[in-house]
Amino acid sequence: ALWILLALVWFATMPWRPLLDPDEGRYAEIPREMLASGDWITPRLDGLKYFEKPPLQYWATAATYSVFGLREWTARLWTVGLGFLCLPMVLAFASRLRGRAAGLCALTALAVSPYFEIVGHLNLLDAGFTFWLTATVFAFVLAQSEPPRSAAQRRWMLLAWGAAALAVLTKGIV
Repeated sequence: ALWILLALVWFATMPWRPLLDPDEGRYAEIPREMLASGDWITPRLDGLKYFEKPPLQYWATAATYSVFGLREWTARLWTVGLGFLCLPMVLAFASRLRGRAAGLCALTALAVSPYFEIVGHLNLLDAGFTFWLTATVFAFVLAQSEPPRSAAQRRWMLLAWGAAALAVLTKGIV
């Protein structure tokens, strides 16, 4: 019930705010052009090729548009969703390492952080990058806590490498 309440609060303002220029508009327009043209390989902004950022967020937003339609809230759904998913990930990681009380403290600290909430509610690359990079670090730490050369260590390292690749596909090499 608390997760549902937190999700309702987290996602509630998505449809009420207009997209901020220039960044939110840019990251909404590129996937719109992908969907309109049918070319999901070459990102374009106002018809011009736009290769400044990798395509993962463009693809995800274009897929969201194709399911839910072109709206300001659908432009934000990918980033707001990944920002929200950071919360249970932090809870699970901290709980696993330090116990349930530490997990709840970590969750609370992140959930009430104004900067995290603001960035997590904008159509920018940062929320997605934060999610994938956090998953990378958490999976790496968990891999290092497993016995060397064990199947569990290998699974966690594969997850860390996959999450790192998705972080690079979100924002590039930072």
